[in-house]
Amino acid sequence: MFAYHIVWNLGFFRLVARIILGNPNFHAFGHAVAAAFVGLAGVCIALAARDGLRLGSALRRVGVIALAAAAISATTYVSISESFIFFDILHLIALASLCALPFLFAPAWLVAIVAASSLGLPILVFAPVFDDPIWQWIGLGTIMPRTNAW
Repeated sequence: MFAYHIVWNLGFFRLVARIILGNPNFHAFGHAVAAAFVGLAGVCIALAARDGLRLGSALRRVGVIALAAAAISATTYVSISESFIFFDILHLIALASLCALPFLFAPAWLVAIVAASSLGLPILVFAPVFDDPIWQWIGLGTIMPRTNAW
């Protein structure tokens, strides 16, 4: 994650060729890093609940992550409002952590069905109604939102 953001920031500030940011290999690297980051967050949730769910601790963890996500949104809104970060990996981890709680002790077949459905949803369902800024964070729109984290 650190290496990805260093290169991205250097491109954003035009200290390296911006073409790097549009390179399919760099794009794939970013997705691989994000997938690993989210996967590790999921493993952490499962490990934290292996002896039973401590709801207070889980909600406190989500709260800290959500506050960090809100700080990123606020900071980028002030500094680059035309393309501020309204939903990035920390927002996703906070939301996914809440959504994961009911599945911690669910049967594996149910978790697999919901996971596959969630991953397939953007491929099967998309509509112009989700292009409205209030819905862009869902990722089901027909146009790419203007943001520095997508």
